Amino acid sequence: MKILYVCRLYSGFEESFKTGVWAPKGAPTIARMISHLDKSEHDFSIILTPKTDDNSVKAGTYHLKGLKIPIRVLRGKDSLSIKLWKFREKISDLRQLFKIYKAVKKSKPDLVYCDRVNSFPAAVLARFTNTKIIWRVMGVLEDMHKASSSKSMRASFKRILWRSPFESVICTLDGSGGGPWMHKNLRKDVPRHLLLNGIEKDMGPIAIEALPKKGTKMLFVGRLESLKGIEEFMSAFYAASKDIPDLHAVIAGDGSLKDTLEKEAHDKGYETRVHFLGSVKPQELKYVRQACDFYVSLNKQGNLSNVNLEALSDHLPVIVPSSREEFGIDKDTDHFIPQDVFYRFGHVGDEAALVAAIKFMADKDNLSNFKKNAKECSDKILPSWDERIAQEMRIFEEAANRKPYDKALVIADLGSGGAQKVLRSLAHDLEERGERVAVITLAGADDDFVTLPPATNHI
Repeated sequence: MKILYVCRLYSGFEESFKTGVWAPKGAPTIARMISHLDKSEHDFSIILTPKTDDNSVKAGTYHLKGLKIPIRVLRGKDSLSIKLWKFREKISDLRQLFKIYKAVKKSKPDLVYCDRVNSFPAAVLARFTNTKIIWRVMGVLEDMHKASSSKSMRASFKRILWRSPFESVICTLDGSGGGPWMHKNLRKDVPRHLLLNGIEKDMGPIAIEALPKKGTKMLFVGRLESLKGIEEFMSAFYAASKDIPDLHAVIAGDGSLKDTLEKEAHDKGYETRVHFLGSVKPQELKYVRQACDFYVSLNKQGNLSNVNLEALSDHLPVIVPSSREEFGIDKDTDHFIPQDVFYRFGHVGDEAALVAAIKFMADKDNLSNFKKNAKECSDKILPSWDERIAQEMRIFEEAANRKPYDKALVIADLGSGGAQKVLRSLAHDLEERGERVAVITLAGADDDFVTLPPATNHI
């Protein structure tokens, strides 16, 4: 199978281009798929598309140690003059589309995979070429939920892209409302898949010395930015610690608020109870999870994220926000994770509810029960990364081998007669059922009907 992989130049990939060694950070499924396909027998090629203003990787073709195939990086909007203002992004997208289109015409792949930010080339290729396109939504962002019903021109254009005839759409089952979003925005005949991310089940921990030896330790993992909820986490910690004298806050991550948060802890006299670990390696983070008592996730966009699944795999009790019905956010979390495994406290910003949850989880009996329940749940639902990659490869193979339509409707011409009205009604009903329909007519009045393949279910 010949596969062209088109995805964003993620910030976690950039370091690999500086060192010349493929050692990606972040975007774990995409990174693992690239490594898997590179080692496979498939004819595989990669194009990366920069999307930021401060891209540190120049356009070109790179040969990285650890990968057999070269990686091609396209030029991004940072290569265009700032005088072009907001048109820089549009021009960059068109230029990248042209390069991707040329690569498709030249290599003629069986499948083109595009990630979420490359929805524009994915839609154009799906609509105007015969190439089979797999679009990977990853998680659904809040602006994507809002665009589903917005009347703005930008939102309307996005919906046109989303309703393209993709061969398949893959969405990460991360609690972000992917199921309802796909049902509302994709064509009914497009196969869609919701997949949990995998877990590195065999990874061993590496100890770090910065953790407190005693006390009750509540963990935060993520960028130290306002959007990630670190300020709400710290505020609730300070409030709860008044009644829990041995409570410690352990913070794994870096970001622009780190200096401010460290100063605040010092000014409040909490420097011995607030522990900033900075960025930690996956093996170190595993040790931290195993050494802490519970984890607080303040993710507003879904709580089946990698970090939360890894906490579950280490049987660490987790406090999460309640689901948000308006967008279907965490509807999947409610389905997969029982209330006695992930403790739902309310909504981000409700400090009193979060403080109450922290006090509940600091109770030794409650902790013991949640740890036991987490072990039982993780053993049932969490796939390994090998299993997760195998799921995606099956989708690739099914898409490559799928017939272009399920039913062919054959008629002499598309005039205004009764038979034509029946055909249009029948085609509409079949498409509403999610079937792919081909309408076949004669080129001329005296022509014979086309000969269909033997396996075609035709009417």
